[in-house]
Amino acid sequence: TIGVVLAIIGCILHWGGNLVFQLLSAALSNIGSSQIGSSTPLSFSDLQKVLGTWSVYVSYAGIALLAVGLFLVATGIIGAIGACCNSKLLIIVYIVIMAVLALACAGLAAGYIINKNLMRTEGAKQMTTLVKSEYKGRGSANEFTNILDLIQARVPCCGVDNYTIYHEFNTWNSTYQLKNGTYIDEVLPESCCKISGATFEPTYENCTYSPDSQNSNMYEGGCYTKLAA
Repeated sequence: TIGVVLAIIGCILHWGGNLVFQLLSAALSNIGSSQIGSSTPLSFSDLQKVLGTWSVYVSYAGIALLAVGLFLVATGIIGAIGACCNSKLLIIVYIVIMAVLALACAGLAAGYIINKNLMRTEGAKQMTTLVKSEYKGRGSANEFTNILDLIQARVPCCGVDNYTIYHEFNTWNSTYQLKNGTYIDEVLPESCCKISGATFEPTYENCTYSPDSQNSNMYEGGCYTKLAA
């Protein structure tokens, strides 16, 4: 039964991946036409690029699940035939296969438990490097910038492990014009502020130069911390 279920899920993910992708793309189309933190509208094609990469992984996962499902079905058939025909050889083969699968699952579980913190640390390092090299801040048409702004505003969260990452590099555009015409240097990106409406403008203008727990997401936690929890 488990094998059949896995095989069905694998088929859906692999051959139905395009349909899933289109449904998710349609669901995000409204967000894609709005401003995400920066002053540059996030185009629908930007979201499609990100989802396109995701859809490839989903397709590969579908193939893997299909293979595992068919293998389990075949193993079940071997066991059933062995039981019906009183074939000791087939029963032994079935027992050996199931024992190997059980050991493999136990090994994967143990490996995950042992390496969980290491995996999390490495993932945080990679995201930190990516933020420092790719995040450009306000007015950028950079795809990564727009996606990170979307995540920070919607989750909500700020930075990788916390907001201090934005104090560690100065290549992002921190120039912001207040309503009175004065230009200031932002302490945090606008997407780390409490936002209102589809324009993603800060609800409290003072968040751009004096963020706190009331007007910003700076104490909501880092995005990687929340997403990897």
